[in-house]
Amino acid sequence: MPTLGRLLVIGVLTLLPRGAGATVSITTCGTAVPEQEIGVLAADLACSANAPSVTLANRATLDLAGYTLTHDSYQPAVQCEGARCAVLSSVAGGTIVTLATAIIGNRVGVSDCAIDVTSTTTAGDVVNAFRITATNVQVSNATSAAFLGLKIRATNVDLVDCWVGFFALSQLRGDVVTVTGGAYGINAAKRARVSGLAIHGAGYYGVRARSVRLIDADVTGNGTFGPGGADLATERRPILVNTACGTSQVLTDPPGTVTWGVCQND
Repeated sequence: MPTLGRLLVIGVLTLLPRGAGATVSITTCGTAVPEQEIGVLAADLACSANAPSVTLANRATLDLAGYTLTHDSYQPAVQCEGARCAVLSSVAGGTIVTLATAIIGNRVGVSDCAIDVTSTTTAGDVVNAFRITATNVQVSNATSAAFLGLKIRATNVDLVDCWVGFFALSQLRGDVVTVTGGAYGINAAKRARVSGLAIHGAGYYGVRARSVRLIDADVTGNGTFGPGGADLATERRPILVNTACGTSQVLTDPPGTVTWGVCQND
């Protein structure tokens, strides 16, 4: 029977880009991790140069290893080059503390870590990529979007006080997602399909998308910043299964007052 330690190692390895190999110990700011290699943070690291703290080549990985990478620059903390990269923490507690943007890349996988934004005035999307896969991630205090991408897949993600939780230029798919505070919980240009969703306290919209399907969700107490907001705003009638919502809105520009008649206060 496999031991617990062996199972943990197997679990971490499944998160790494295919072909990931040799490891690089990260002890200084500005480290570049070569293609298909794994950069492992050796200790807490604070960087202030106007440049990425870590650069990942194609299919390279940053392992925070339970430490904190503090990045005090308007450049991204982690710059991903090439087709794809991964950022994770193989040990609990791995955190990126950044002035604005944490990760920029093409296809980005981020898992088992926390990201905290320190600037209250500088707008910067925290994770910005063409395609994003986020698993077991917490993001707090984003002044722009916590996640900005064409297609976003989120599992067990917790967002607190982010101006926009998810900004999907095409679609968002998610399981067990919590968004608290901010202005927009989910803003999807096309589709949002989420199960186990909870959004509370978003000032304008809980979910705003062309079409929405929610299962086992609670989207209430949103749209409090002023007239025009709602818990759900969609162009097509939302599909709701075992879902609570306070207000819905037929999405028009400018916002109107017609509801879908699917929420408690419609």
